[in-house]
This record gives sequence, C-alpha cells and structure tokens, in this order.
Amino acid sequence: MSHLAGDDAAALVATRKSLLQPHLTIRDVMQTQLSTVRPESLLGPAVRMMMEEDVSSLPVVDADGRIVGALNQKDVLKVFYEDGATTVSSVMTTNPIVMPIDAPLIDVIDQLMSTDFRRVLIHENGVLVGVIVRTHLMPAVLLTIEEMAARRQLASETPH
Repeated sequence: MSHLAGDDAAALVATRKSLLQPHLTIRDVMQTQLSTVRPESLLGPAVRMMMEEDVSSLPVVDADGRIVGALNQKDVLKVFYEDGATTVSSVMTTNPIVMPIDAPLIDVIDQLMSTDFRRVLIHENGVLVGVIVRTHLMPAVLLTIEEMAARRQLASETPH
C-alpha cells in the first residue's frame, strides 16, 4: 500500500469530498427499516431475530430509542466464554460507531475504513434513525468511479 504525503494527500481528500458530498448524503444510503433489541432482552430471542432476518447485527436501544450499543455475531459468540450470558446487555458492544445524520458521508466511509466495525449507527438527537453497512456504500463507490472516469475522459478531450 502506498502512502501519499503533503499536497497529494490533501488533494485526494478534497477530491473524495467533492465527489461525494454534492451527490449522496447519509440519508440517501442508510437503511431505516430496522429491528432493534433492548439491553434487557433475552439473548436467545435476539439471536433468533438475527437469524430470521438474516442480519449480522442489531442496534440496542433504550425505551426512548436512544442507542446504547449493538449486538453482533461476534458478541453472540461470547456465550461460549462467559458463563451466565443470558441478556443482550451481558454480551453487546457498548461502544459501536455512532454518527449524527447530518455528518458528511465521507466521515462514515472514513470510520468504516479505519476500524474493524462493519456498520455505523445513525442518530438524530441521540435517537436511532438508521444504519449504514458497507454494502450500502456500493452505489456511492460506483458513482465515484463513474464520475472520476468522466472527469478523466473530459480532461483527455480538452485541448491544453
């Protein structure tokens, strides 16, 4: 992997932001139809929900819809190591990536690229409103690829 320094790195960041921000927002790519669990929920039914809905993670929210964690497949595997793990709160991730709905989409991408997390929980005033997983970003990637190709094509056709 090559690293960019100084002006090259700054130009790359500016290019990424100029391609994404005008076109796509968090609202455009986030999933809003979500199943959630409460921290006091029993682990068995939560795992069954994950399996039935074919999801690898469930947001964990309190009675007011505020994000308190996430339950993912890796968390569930903790039952083999932690005696007495019977509730969601006993194994859930308490520090998932959470971002406000008005954050730039590039910040979500940066978080997903710089951590092992595969999803970002999106909130509005602390209340869960959506989730973005890596696959939700594929349209943004495609748009970026197409726009970069179009810019290259235009630059090659423009006389200098």
